[in-house]
Amino acid sequence: MRAIRVREFGPPEVLRLEEDEKPTPGEGEVLVSVELASVIYGDVIVRSGGHPFELPYIPGNEVAGTDHNGRIVVGTTAGNSGGYAEFARCTDVYEVPSGVSLAQALAVFEGGYLANAMLEEMGPADTVLITAAAGRIGSLLVQLAKARGATVIAAASGEKLDTAAKFGADVLVDYRDPDWAGKVKTATGGGADVTLEAIGGRLGAQALEATRGRFGVYGFASGSWTDPGDRELVSPLRTIFARPQEQHRRGVEEILRRAAQLIPLPTTTFPLEDAGEAHAALESRRTVGAVSLSLAATR
Repeated sequence: MRAIRVREFGPPEVLRLEEDEKPTPGEGEVLVSVELASVIYGDVIVRSGGHPFELPYIPGNEVAGTDHNGRIVVGTTAGNSGGYAEFARCTDVYEVPSGVSLAQALAVFEGGYLANAMLEEMGPADTVLITAAAGRIGSLLVQLAKARGATVIAAASGEKLDTAAKFGADVLVDYRDPDWAGKVKTATGGGADVTLEAIGGRLGAQALEATRGRFGVYGFASGSWTDPGDRELVSPLRTIFARPQEQHRRGVEEILRRAAQLIPLPTTTFPLEDAGEAHAALESRRTVGAVSLSLAATR
């Protein structure tokens, strides 16, 4: 089978198309014939050497395709790797509901679970600031926060704000404006009740400044996490990911059932052999919504 393999950490060019053996699923695993593989920022961090990972490896921990029973499924890969390939071993698969496209199911199933979990304590009285509001999880946070009745302030740059507006954001702020955090404080009468932040670095520090209440971190696209100091935290990621498997499964199944009611996320899709280009586009923040690799052209 064809697969993308990483033999050394580094720039997107280390993602190389190779021939590999078709994997054999182990006990409790399902072999999925992959049609689409998610490209997420975690893949970029690992590839660049920002997180310990044994070399060589095949990236990719979220895939969509067909299982051995012919069901259309999405799934998480064994060992959080192996998704950028024609076949992948999956430890947890979910059937895609009728009326939901494969691309939408792939964009929503894990990202939507995470977004929903971070919003569990939000309500209609809350003003929620979301950074990276045009990204995959940011777009879901905007929609799901609105569904809970919250007032949503979306922070993004340039034309990406148009995407956030389509997902229902009430207030749009462009963080290319040096005083964007001040404008959030003015719009909210002192700062957001809740901030969900995914960039880190200088922008993350500004988001913290624009917050008077709870603070949650769901990413660090700049390469460094935002230190919330003594702020009350929104469900830390490690707590969400440490939930019992059955609780996780119920959460994923719930968001998949709701997927047809959500506005579909825009998806930028690259052929498998252009995995390096996909990483470069995501890393440079040129994309909105989800990013994926298509295996259709490899068969």
